[in-house]
Amino acid sequence: MPTENPFSKSVPQHLLDRRSFLRIGGGVAVAAVGASALAACGDDETSASSQSERIVIAHSQGVPTLDPDLTAADVPHSVIMEVCEPLLDYDPDGREIVPWLAESWSFLDDTTLELKLRSGVTFSNGEPFDSAAVKYTFERTADPATKSVNAAFGNVTSVEAPDASTVRLVLKQPDALLTQLLTVYPMLAPKHTAEVGAGLATNLVGTGPYKLKTVSTGYEVLLERNDSYWGTKPAYREVSYRTIESPETQLSALTSGQIHIAADLLPQQAKTIDANPSVNVLSKAKMLMAYIALDAKGRTEPDGPMRNKLVRQAINHAVDLDSIVENILLGYGTRIGAVAHPAQFGFDEAIKPYPYDPDRARDLLRQAGYPDGFEARMISQTAGIVAQADAAQAIQRDLEKVGIKVSLQTMTDPTAVGQVVRGGKAGPMFQFGNAARGIFDVGAGLSSFQSDNAFSYFANDDFMSLYTEQGRTTDPERRKQLLSQLQELMHEEAPVLFQWAVHAIWAVSKDVNWPGYPGRFNRLYTAKPA
Repeated sequence: MPTENPFSKSVPQHLLDRRSFLRIGGGVAVAAVGASALAACGDDETSASSQSERIVIAHSQGVPTLDPDLTAADVPHSVIMEVCEPLLDYDPDGREIVPWLAESWSFLDDTTLELKLRSGVTFSNGEPFDSAAVKYTFERTADPATKSVNAAFGNVTSVEAPDASTVRLVLKQPDALLTQLLTVYPMLAPKHTAEVGAGLATNLVGTGPYKLKTVSTGYEVLLERNDSYWGTKPAYREVSYRTIESPETQLSALTSGQIHIAADLLPQQAKTIDANPSVNVLSKAKMLMAYIALDAKGRTEPDGPMRNKLVRQAINHAVDLDSIVENILLGYGTRIGAVAHPAQFGFDEAIKPYPYDPDRARDLLRQAGYPDGFEARMISQTAGIVAQADAAQAIQRDLEKVGIKVSLQTMTDPTAVGQVVRGGKAGPMFQFGNAARGIFDVGAGLSSFQSDNAFSYFANDDFMSLYTEQGRTTDPERRKQLLSQLQELMHEEAPVLFQWAVHAIWAVSKDVNWPGYPGRFNRLYTAKPA
């Protein structure tokens, strides 16, 4: 079990070059997509053991597209952010926003953000990075023909480019999250992107430290160093993102020298592999919150039991989550009492998780009109968040003890789960993860509970009023108050079974110096040989 406080700060907050101030590389979100695994690794003539200039990381989740407008999954975005870059970025702790492709920024008024761009930056194909590129990227996302899954910039009414080095974002209303959203928004090469169209899925061009070399769908995305990069060059000449579905196979590939990083280590594996002298086990609390969403809105069952707040509270009392964290996660998780992460701005530590109390759960069910319980279906993901499948079975057993008989529907593809959820067909209960777009602010994670959000199974007027107000509030102390009220409301309304803040677990070859990153992306450009 990890003993270090996963939310403690360890890096000074000062501005350095990209590889220095982002020395903590790599948040990992995992999910299963079928792939040829260890056999394919063994046949690769440039395996990790024979190619010291290449670093290889294995994920169970594949990379179906590299078009940043067409995927919300973490692993594709990790690859994208090795190749492309944002206007702004976070410091290593995720506490402060720092300049990146934009060297400075300021609000001209409450609804106009002006950014001054870094000079001399080019895309890896030679296109200039300038205000026209920024304008193109935003307008591509906003174009209905793109069918972008990114709804973060709906508040941006126009993008102005008064000169090549200046961009102005004009908003409908003040937006407290705007600069943070810019940290996870990659800039695209206009000419190339327009020319390749749908081909961007496998032919991405950016300004970043790496550029795309080859894509073998379902197996590998191979990147090579961008020798024209404006910043500090990465240590490794190539980066390989491998798809290996099984955590066991990942670990075998690591111990046999075929990969350097196994990204999807299970808690039990961490315990056994820790004694291996050639491997370091690394764990950090990442920006990901696990929960079971409950259909409080009635999208799939308009008159179902999940519409009743007492039922939702009963479910939160019925499950022994402390036992799950201790015995299934082996301590690799931090319980939460709202959809808020301890590392986020505005997190209210006074809001505690629901206590395990099956008698209280039965009483609440009686009050709600379900003295004998009821039957419900729950979508269970076999990957995507560490140990979710085992946790689902434990939750199923605990709920049955209070009369709620749950049938599990297993899904392995996180993209398919997302489509079902967005389509309003996820059923009364479904396992889900909230990465808050990788943003260290409580408001970012709560955005998916707005009643008009495609992922939302919750509708509450008080929530919407508070959420709208905090989004328009630029005073930090007032925002903290509003975010606390939102967390209190979420805790009371219980639109989800609150589970835990996820701890990522990696197994890393001792030949590699890469201490992990608490945010959303791997940032393998920070890695170097040990």
